[in-house]
Amino acid sequence: MPSYPSPIPAPIYDSDESSQHSNDSSNYLSSTFNQYTRLSYSPKFNLNTTNQILPISINFDDNEDNFININTTTPTKILNSKKSKKRKHTNNNVYEYQTPNQSPYTRRKNLDYVQQQQITIQTPKTQRRSHYKQNQSSTNNNNSSLTFSNLININPFKTKHHYYTRLVAKKQSLLIPSLKNLFIQRYEQEFHYELCLGYGEYSYVYLCKNRLDGLNYAIKISKNSLIGTCYEQQAWREICAYASLTTHENLIRYYSAWIENDGKFFLQLEYCNGGSLDELIEKNRLNNKYLNEDILQDILHQLSDVLTFMHNNDLAHLDIKPSNIMLCYNINNEILYKLTDLGHVNQISLCQIDNDGDCRYLPLEILQKSNINNLYLDKCDIYSLGLTLYVCGTNYIMPKQGNEWQQIRLNISNYLYTITQCSKQFNELIIERMCNIDPKRRPSAYEVSLIKKKLKIYFVCC
Repeated sequence: MPSYPSPIPAPIYDSDESSQHSNDSSNYLSSTFNQYTRLSYSPKFNLNTTNQILPISINFDDNEDNFININTTTPTKILNSKKSKKRKHTNNNVYEYQTPNQSPYTRRKNLDYVQQQQITIQTPKTQRRSHYKQNQSSTNNNNSSLTFSNLININPFKTKHHYYTRLVAKKQSLLIPSLKNLFIQRYEQEFHYELCLGYGEYSYVYLCKNRLDGLNYAIKISKNSLIGTCYEQQAWREICAYASLTTHENLIRYYSAWIENDGKFFLQLEYCNGGSLDELIEKNRLNNKYLNEDILQDILHQLSDVLTFMHNNDLAHLDIKPSNIMLCYNINNEILYKLTDLGHVNQISLCQIDNDGDCRYLPLEILQKSNINNLYLDKCDIYSLGLTLYVCGTNYIMPKQGNEWQQIRLNISNYLYTITQCSKQFNELIIERMCNIDPKRRPSAYEVSLIKKKLKIYFVCC
């Protein structure tokens, strides 16, 4: 019986195994059926967990089932093609993989790639999805493998970047271990309590003697546990600020810090034998005494010097007031005025305010935060220093709120009276320049230190 060419055109195969097909309709139907069965039943194979490259034998004969045999394991058909294509675990530590519906050429290409690279078969979509999970698991494993010997924090005031983005901040936060892993016991073992020097809203300051060296230290202890509270980062930043600013004589010297098992923060600081400037002002109020201009100029010179040091290190104090200025008497009865309480320190270049200081001594722009991008944090310290000097010279009690508080910040030159025991030039420097409502018109800390020298020259000439 003669054969006639089929009117149906022969299909185009993407397989390299596709040879010349006859135009016979029976051959065409049989090849179409074989191709359909190949696409409808995905191959299934078993892979051992060894790292050796295994020879793979592939059989694509029409008379046998379509499977991929590795290590002569028994082939099995997939009964349901809609099952999940994820990896399945068996009890014999053998992993079963199921490839997606592919043509013979694509299967051959993927299997060759697997054999060369020694990786598991994954579709591109599965690879993209698992890439993020692998990174997450690696970071979790790194965090879980942390021990006490390799837990080290990063000081935010010492790490310098030529640029600061959210990515840099995120990388720094990932490297900072949890403070819960840094608990140690030191206070009762190393120090002996002497007396209470003072207290604030969140902490006590005790005079303690070290059991080993026999010297006195000021130990600052938080009243309650700060772990997990909103004050945890503030206490940690104070420790980092003390550690990064330890080379100036007008700053309280920092020795060490730790966290006890109860979650309280401990700071070992220098003990100042003269008390605070606020205590001196209270004594003057009771005895009706005032500090003269020479003492006020000495305070101005020393504090402007330490503020110049801090501002050059891109840090602003933001909580300058009489209670944060300590007096330390030397052997020659010389007084050093030292700045303390660095819990509100912020970086000037970032123009960010995490925590406000005492509202009695802060300028109006930092409390309103109307234009946070144009904040001059270094000039805020100058304003607070000016009010501190005014209180030292007049024993004035600064208000916390009300009309008097607003008048000091809006019309200070007309509202406050002058310091009678001081010269006109010194009054103008404090009231009109340092406490000016416009931060741009306030002098810098370095300019204030130079002004003090000019005042000395002026008095000598007179």
